Amino acid sequence: MGAARDDFALAVGPVLQLALEKPEPPAVRECSPGHSDAATGSALALSSPGLPVGCSHPDFADCSLTAPGGGTLIRAKAADAPPRAMVDDFAHAYGPPSAARPALARPVLSALETPPLETICPTPLARRPSHARCFHPPRLPQEVVARIVAYLHQDQATLWACILVNRLWNQVATPQLWQRPRFTHLRAVEKFSETLAIASLACTPLAAKLLASTTAVSAPVDLRALTRAATHFYPDYVVHLDFTLLDENARNATCLSRLIYHTVHYASPRALRVLDLGFCRGLKNYDLQRIAPRLTAVHSLNLAGGGRQDIVLTKIVQHTPNLVRLSLSWNAQLTDFGIVQTVQRCVRLQCLDLTHCTLLEDSALMAIAAHCPELRVLSISYCHGLTDVAVLHVVKHCRQLRVLNILSCSGVTRSFIRQLMEQHPHLLLNQANPLPFYHRLGPHE
Repeated sequence: MGAARDDFALAVGPVLQLALEKPEPPAVRECSPGHSDAATGSALALSSPGLPVGCSHPDFADCSLTAPGGGTLIRAKAADAPPRAMVDDFAHAYGPPSAARPALARPVLSALETPPLETICPTPLARRPSHARCFHPPRLPQEVVARIVAYLHQDQATLWACILVNRLWNQVATPQLWQRPRFTHLRAVEKFSETLAIASLACTPLAAKLLASTTAVSAPVDLRALTRAATHFYPDYVVHLDFTLLDENARNATCLSRLIYHTVHYASPRALRVLDLGFCRGLKNYDLQRIAPRLTAVHSLNLAGGGRQDIVLTKIVQHTPNLVRLSLSWNAQLTDFGIVQTVQRCVRLQCLDLTHCTLLEDSALMAIAAHCPELRVLSISYCHGLTDVAVLHVVKHCRQLRVLNILSCSGVTRSFIRQLMEQHPHLLLNQANPLPFYHRLGPHE
């Protein structure tokens, strides 16, 4: 991000330096009358032999000026950022001039602080000659900006700064900023859900009436927030929702259930792919069932340690046929019935975590072997009701299985584990590292 901004300043700085170092004020050159519009802002361009492209400035109307040295100073309408917003965003990006970078920062900021046109040319001259051309400031292509922003998907502070640069960077960085929000306290979850609700309201006929209304004082919502939501439909940007970064008190809070319900409810079901609710005991089973119809496109779901039961699991898997990764670990109340119903509907499972589901027996593993041929990772550690027969049945039928954790399974003998290691050398047994379930498997996660 810093390198990109420096490249922009290096391209614009020399032009503005030349504009500032003119030996005397420019003289007005006669032009024929024509159209002039000072309300929409203007662009500042410098055309002279041997000079590069000019730069934008928001405070000038259309006119044409001639410098004593022969160069022609052309001022025309702007097509980029709003007048005041461009100055503020540039100053925010570069900060005040410093001794470490006087040649780079001072010309740019000084040009942005140029006095308005009335102090230089009281009578705007409208029509410029046919040979005069309006140049725009050099800008990075959108593909390059997107490539730069893609490296910042985990740095929310930098992404927030990127959306303040200009309109192009805002369009590219906003989806990345909203793709994977980070929640560290409940207030952040509440504000996030409120913003999603306003964005959903912006697409309704009521929003159009509010935006067209002149009585903004009596409006029931913040019209400025509604206008921003109309520009960016934030629910379509949310891909990954992770609530595991909340502290233990927040994850056990009773208000968490309402906040998670509203957040998932207003997020777009077409875009949401990953939902991590690990150890969110404050989320009620009733609210979890209510958000199940919004999980049709989810391929990664973490319900570990939430005290989930078979009835809740069966209601959820009815709406999640695209599940690829599922974690049900540390839910001691789950039985074979819930696991059988899950694998019958989620046949594309590749990673399944059943750690410490102590009530499971061999029938659950038999169902997994019959309905999950693409299974790659399976963890059944601390499941004391499983035996050697069921584990061997899974290994034979799930030919793509690469990781198998069977730690502290009292029904699995040590001799059987040694036999598995000899007959299946490609199989990784009892990995101490975190399962691949918690890591990225594809470019869209």
